[in-house]
Amino acid sequence: MAIQHLYLSIQIIIKAISPILMYIPFMRPMVIYANYYRFRPGERLRNKLVHSRMLLWCRSGSGRITLADGERTLVGDDLLFLPWRHTIQYDADRDSPFFVGGLHIVPDCSGPVPQSPEVDRLFDEAPNRRDAKLGNICGTLAASFRDLPRLRLLAEYVVGLFTTGDVPEKSARLCASLLLGELMGLEGSRHLVSGPTHPAFTKMRQFAEHELHRNLCVGELAAAGNLGPAQATRVFKLETGESPAHWLSRLRMDKAEELLRTTSWTIAEIGRAVGVEDPYAFSKMFRRIKGRPPSELRRLRPLF
Repeated sequence: MAIQHLYLSIQIIIKAISPILMYIPFMRPMVIYANYYRFRPGERLRNKLVHSRMLLWCRSGSGRITLADGERTLVGDDLLFLPWRHTIQYDADRDSPFFVGGLHIVPDCSGPVPQSPEVDRLFDEAPNRRDAKLGNICGTLAASFRDLPRLRLLAEYVVGLFTTGDVPEKSARLCASLLLGELMGLEGSRHLVSGPTHPAFTKMRQFAEHELHRNLCVGELAAAGNLGPAQATRVFKLETGESPAHWLSRLRMDKAEELLRTTSWTIAEIGRAVGVEDPYAFSKMFRRIKGRPPSELRRLRPLF
């Protein structure tokens, strides 16, 4: 049953991004490596001039990533798509070190999938591995897997391929095309985060996600980031383009949509789970933000 669900999901992804794939017909992209890495508390790693486009994401914990364009805090579900020839330094949190996933894509690769156990050499410059223009993507892209479930499915699937043994070249190329199609489709998306994330915003976001079942106020969010309410509002505007209250309402409804799609809970139960006790107020808020009532989404939920 799980395999059938996976194949169905991959088919849906191919159909959804096939219009984008037509724009990369002259490239021969390939995923050359993918893995997970669990950092020790306070561990530091540095890689110089990595010759790949890397998709990096945080599965749990937290830490700091230093790139050419500045520092970024990485917490659960955060992802980065790094440019060709990037330099990166990882600094794991001392109390809750991050557990990360990563995969390396060569946009134009004329050779087979590298099978060398010497991982460091996979990302060195090689005559058969070249970068290519990917639409208007330039620099580092930052987003969250919470907003991009298809990309998460693909990324985790690719790591699974590489951790189970030698990967067929055809699979490595197909996966690279699908991943690049998804990433190129993000151009101009509201899910992208521009510039390094403010450390206080990261703390406030983590607090809000953990306490989403409560009726939070702006003062509590600000305190979580060691800021005053006015300072917190400026940080939210800078990071999200929204006020803390609007951002929090959207976060609640994003979680509610996930629960409507994946549980058999009643609408009232889902409202309470995202901090809205009154079912009428919950339905009104959901319709305002999502454009349709929660009852409509519930009717569309497939049986497991």
